[in-house]
Amino acid sequence: MVIGGILVFCFAVYYVGSYLFDAATGGYWHFLKRDQRYYSEFARACDSILAQHPVGTNLFIRIPVTDVSVPLIIQNLHPAKIGVESNRVDIVIGDSRAGFGIVWEQPFDAPTNVWALDTYAESLLRTAYVQTNR
Repeated sequence: MVIGGILVFCFAVYYVGSYLFDAATGGYWHFLKRDQRYYSEFARACDSILAQHPVGTNLFIRIPVTDVSVPLIIQNLHPAKIGVESNRVDIVIGDSRAGFGIVWEQPFDAPTNVWALDTYAESLLRTAYVQTNR
């Protein structure tokens, strides 16, 4: 009985700790656990932002996170900032210390038909999704 209670306590601490850690990082680990279909939909949402917000002669623009053109899949992450460049959408989730970023862009070292959905948090960079032949 005592061992069972200890195991239940350990599992509870683990799950509550995991939840609090993910909440503290703005949902970063939850975002990384999504499937490729979700990332594909997210990439399409970023493409729609690129299409609706041409940069023109500016190097980049910021669009309000409450703009009606921001797709629901992005709104659901409660972004703090959305930046647009000619071949890049940069989305910041949470504040700079506890949050993370999502970037949809053409990597510098890849062919022009390759786009990547990358995430960054502090010094951790991960590629969640890659798409070719757009």
